[in-house]
Amino acid sequence: MTQPPQPPQQPPNTPPPAGPPSGGFGAPQDPPPGGFGQPTPPPADPFGKQPQQPPQQPAAPQDAPAGGYGTPPPAAGGYPTPPAPQPNGYGYPQAPQQGYGYPQGPAGQPGMPQQGYGYPTQPMQPQYGAPQPAGDGGKKFSTQMQIIVAAAVAVVLIIGGGIIYASTGDDDKGGTNEASSSGATGGEAKGGEGDGLAGGDEKAPANTKSEVAFQLPEPVVTDITTVMGSWVTDKAYVKSGVAEITAYDRDKGTKLWSVPLPGEVCSASRHMSKDFKTAIVFEETKATKANKYPSCNQVGVIDMTAGKLLWSKGVTSATGGDKPIRFDEVTLSGTTVAAGGTSGGAAFKLDDGAELWKPKVGADGCYDRGYAGGDALAVVRKCGTSDSPQLTVQALNPTTGAPLSSFQMPAGVDYASIVSTKPLVVAADVGDTAGDGSGISDFFSIDAATGKLIVRIPADAEQYAARCGSTEVERCQNLAVGNN
Repeated sequence: MTQPPQPPQQPPNTPPPAGPPSGGFGAPQDPPPGGFGQPTPPPADPFGKQPQQPPQQPAAPQDAPAGGYGTPPPAAGGYPTPPAPQPNGYGYPQAPQQGYGYPQGPAGQPGMPQQGYGYPTQPMQPQYGAPQPAGDGGKKFSTQMQIIVAAAVAVVLIIGGGIIYASTGDDDKGGTNEASSSGATGGEAKGGEGDGLAGGDEKAPANTKSEVAFQLPEPVVTDITTVMGSWVTDKAYVKSGVAEITAYDRDKGTKLWSVPLPGEVCSASRHMSKDFKTAIVFEETKATKANKYPSCNQVGVIDMTAGKLLWSKGVTSATGGDKPIRFDEVTLSGTTVAAGGTSGGAAFKLDDGAELWKPKVGADGCYDRGYAGGDALAVVRKCGTSDSPQLTVQALNPTTGAPLSSFQMPAGVDYASIVSTKPLVVAADVGDTAGDGSGISDFFSIDAATGKLIVRIPADAEQYAARCGSTEVERCQNLAVGNN
């Protein structure tokens, strides 16, 4: 067999490529220059240093360094600083949450969600009945970011099929760890003095060992079914099923209670009240041959201490029609449950479901697209036409819905996601320039009291791995906000 022509000999000090292949980790890689069969010597040093080789002397194949082919060189000044946003852990990026029972990486590896002990988790998005394809929909991890993520494990990790707890250990001076979290602090981190990382007070947990406490089997389904909702209370791990909410003993994994629902769960709040109540949106009925796609028009509150559906109801539009409005998202802030969608938003009292405001579309075509909750309540309000939308982010009075401040997003933003309400941080893809499927080209830090922009932070696709839902207002992952 004839060999294809060989490329010119590379100079001996050529640095390796600056980043991983564009297909994402695990994606097939192109063959080395010269075609298959032509060995390409990897660098001996994962950060770019290569041994000197005699000119025109073919190099024998070598084992790849630990960083793998194409390990990027370190950024100037040390590790890159991950973006702020989302109170889900200690500032570390998190991989998209996988399906219920989906194979999880070992604790401490990139891709595991990280939460504080007993902290309410953001809704997972398991898809029963279908494997999750690997791909490059989100932003790529640099090698340095992999090291940062692998270096710290949260005290409690929630996974699609169960729960993981920290185990006791006597490493690190009797289980203590005084090193600061790599993504949040600068000179305090061991070996990190002068590395240029942003300020902050986040610390690594005292104990970073973990073990699987229990796992739950997948439900049997006949079609691909997306189910959202996962929370941890003082006693239970609570998980949405196909048409039910079920609680399991947080230590043993034994079933505590189950709340049947008339239809499938469509959306769930990532927040819960201090007395462990949370909000969901579900279909009005189960699918039938005559009605294959029931509407997600029921808003309800689950009391996770009592194990019951506290209330549920539909709501009609204030601007016409007597048909219950369909909702895409639901959130919780204080004693207010707020649900939004393409027909506008509505709000209810947490305890009894009394209506605070109804969905409405103004004469100018403006409506509340979706809300974000937590410590405060904010909304993305959409005006204009689908071809030329204009988005406004407003901080709201949670009991009346009256805007406290407004910030108009720049032109070229079709969708915006609220990453945090206090402080108010918004993510958007301005002019479809992200180019990596993440939905984020920039972060906007906004003064909620005045509506003025504090700072606009570009989100480099090569440096950060955050991503947001394409149309959802409160569905971002792999980022956190805290301590300024």
